[in-house]
Amino acid sequence: MSNSFFKIFIKYILIVFIISISNYCFGQPSFKEEIDKIYNFYPHKISKIEQEEKTPKLNAFFNKIKSDTTKYLPLLRSELLSNNHLPYFYYDCSHLLLILSKSNSDKEICAKSFEKCDINDLDPKIYFSLISYLSKNNINTTNASIKILEDSTFHFFVPEHALDFTQGYCLTYLLLPLDSNFYTDTLIKIFNHTKYISTQKSIITALWFSYSCKGDEFLLKINEGNALNKDISDYAYKLLKDKKLEREYRKQLNKINQNKLVEIQKSALNRLSDEAILDLDFATKARRIKYSCQ
Repeated sequence: MSNSFFKIFIKYILIVFIISISNYCFGQPSFKEEIDKIYNFYPHKISKIEQEEKTPKLNAFFNKIKSDTTKYLPLLRSELLSNNHLPYFYYDCSHLLLILSKSNSDKEICAKSFEKCDINDLDPKIYFSLISYLSKNNINTTNASIKILEDSTFHFFVPEHALDFTQGYCLTYLLLPLDSNFYTDTLIKIFNHTKYISTQKSIITALWFSYSCKGDEFLLKINEGNALNKDISDYAYKLLKDKKLEREYRKQLNKINQNKLVEIQKSALNRLSDEAILDLDFATKARRIKYSCQ
């Protein structure tokens, strides 16, 4: 073998080796680049037609990850934990991760990733359902839940019950499965800084249903000084004073205990209906009548 041929052969081997090492070491950035090429838009800023044109690429990306979860899920987790992408990626691919994995660690990743979404890009009912699922699985979703307060019109319609599920009920359903210590201070801070009447009313609703001593202390202090208008302070006062129960619920009050009230609340939080809200209302009023706050 001549020296010149040997040198060429060695150079070729080195080039192949370098390319292989580069691909191995820098595979993740190429995955990142693929994500940024696909998720390069804000859904609420483009038309329905433009959104539909994006669908094939989004589906292809999903199918690619599903085809080899051993290879792609670690890469996906890493990117969901990063802060380098446009908001819709964090929503869409967190949803995908929840479909492909039921581990608590992945649920935690998704909860943190949902915090980086743009609420304007999302379908309210789907977002509510995803966060509710995490909350009821003991994942602290406080920051993901309060994102709905960024949209003063956040709500969705439940056609089966002809029910408009308001922002206040959405916030209540998302936070009530959690320890109130996770979110009470956060809600109070938002209340004191928001410019939206709907936000203040939603926070009052959630704090009343949560029935914590700190939350009630704050509700008692709401007045025309820290409320955006008198209707807000009147609403807080009305809720705190309201102990009225429907007749069928009054019959249960004396024989019902704390554990049963917890069961009623959990059951109500799994249903989206007028009846569920009435059950939730009863469970809260009964706790307020019979037991001290915590």
